[in-house]
Amino acid sequence: EAAAPSAMQAADAQQSACSYPELRVNRDLLDSKFEGYKLALEQPGIVELKLPRPVDNPQLTERQYSFDHLKAYGVQNHLYLDPWDLDCAYYLDSEWNLMRIRTVTDSCPDPPRPLLTLPNAADRRLLSGRCQPSMAFVDETAACVADGCGRLFLVDTGERGSCGPDDPETEEDWEACDSKPSQATLGAIQPPISTKRRSTRQVGGNSVSMASESAPSPYTWSQSQEDGISVFIPLPTGVGKADIEVTNTGVALRVAIHGRPVLDGPLYEVWDKDACTWTVEPHSECRLLELHLLGKRSSETPWPCLVTNDARGAELPDAATAAAAAVVAGASSGDLYNAQELEDCDLPEAGGDGDGGLETGALVWIDGEAKRVVALTALDSTQWLFATRVTPSEPPYVCLRRDVDGLLWRPDFSGGDASSIWQHVTTFHAFGYVRASKTDAKFVSCAPSFGYAAICDCYRHVYVYHSPRPADTVLRNRQSGRVIAERSTQQVVSLATQDALIGFGCCDSRILVLTERAIYLIRVGPGSD
Repeated sequence: EAAAPSAMQAADAQQSACSYPELRVNRDLLDSKFEGYKLALEQPGIVELKLPRPVDNPQLTERQYSFDHLKAYGVQNHLYLDPWDLDCAYYLDSEWNLMRIRTVTDSCPDPPRPLLTLPNAADRRLLSGRCQPSMAFVDETAACVADGCGRLFLVDTGERGSCGPDDPETEEDWEACDSKPSQATLGAIQPPISTKRRSTRQVGGNSVSMASESAPSPYTWSQSQEDGISVFIPLPTGVGKADIEVTNTGVALRVAIHGRPVLDGPLYEVWDKDACTWTVEPHSECRLLELHLLGKRSSETPWPCLVTNDARGAELPDAATAAAAAVVAGASSGDLYNAQELEDCDLPEAGGDGDGGLETGALVWIDGEAKRVVALTALDSTQWLFATRVTPSEPPYVCLRRDVDGLLWRPDFSGGDASSIWQHVTTFHAFGYVRASKTDAKFVSCAPSFGYAAICDCYRHVYVYHSPRPADTVLRNRQSGRVIAERSTQQVVSLATQDALIGFGCCDSRILVLTERAIYLIRVGPGSD
């Protein structure tokens, strides 16, 4: 009689059934001659609509001080667009009313109207340490609403897009189908998990408090057209020149300490392999490995990064500032590369990209019926830009940085071939470089038609980057004389408010920005720039 397969054998079978598709770039969607965005001087049309009651925006308590708390409360989007009807936007006010705003016309949107009040709102919204209420649309006739206190409501909305704005049927209130406690499984595409920040959750017994903070940059660097590139790496105690390995092949740079790479990968541009010097210099707090790539850059455009797909280094305006920052990092972090304090997962694989295991992530496709992973794509050090819902019936699209661009990837498993699950659908030129320069960015998204990508700051400003469109007149490059058939424009929108921007959504012709007291409609369709 055959024995039943063990749990280990079952796990091995699932592992073997999992595929590992690559992110295959469609080079026809890249533009190596992209010359940047032209600033549009005229401000787009902006409509401000005052809200009858403030948006519900709970604040952190004295006991909520971890990074996870700060992220959950600080970057939560309070504005919800209906993927099946983009003319409608929703938010929850301070009395836990679910409010709808219709934006059929940009110049005169309908005033907010309550559709649903969460049960026991008067008592439950006073609970200390509660989270923000939120909602998500399930399909054309249903939505889920969470009260932030542990309850999830399934709401029957009717066919939201079937009636016109003047039809009385569209004015019916929504009804909660069931408010009884039940078990539910929720899933979403999440940004890559960073192991720079570690946290614990109490599952039994006494809790142990642990501090959570970001790891310092393993190196700092600066660049100039005349002096070249300077790199500064703080060294742990006891490391001598014999323990350091520096290799510059002209196309790649590798720096290793005790055989473990600190910096390893292809240079952003080719550099003369003989024009590289390095030394170890003592400073007041620690010693620095100082590496210099002598000469001039081959192009006048500043490098967005020292090594491709490695954003761990901190770029500073000059060599002196970069050296001082490296000294501070070395003094505050102690022995950054003490192997005795590292787990196996913290160390890069042999011949890896040298990210040190500090930050990693993966795109995972899970079979809901078989309850197993069917496709997994490792992101390594690829920078996550944003995820957006483009088509209601499809999963969110994912935008990842490649070189200086932002590449939008569409997940598609309809063909049953897990090896080609990710499709490169469009490219936002230089958007990866642009996003890295926006240190106050809070929300990032794009139009469903890919006509533009937008970045929303914490306060006041929204930056809109339009995809190339045919030029209205004949334009020529002054230096090369090349005719420019298309142009890309940038709009910088300044809102007349000092309140924090807590909600953000993109449609093809408009951008919606929410504060606690008002919502702003920004016209960004053709002709607005």
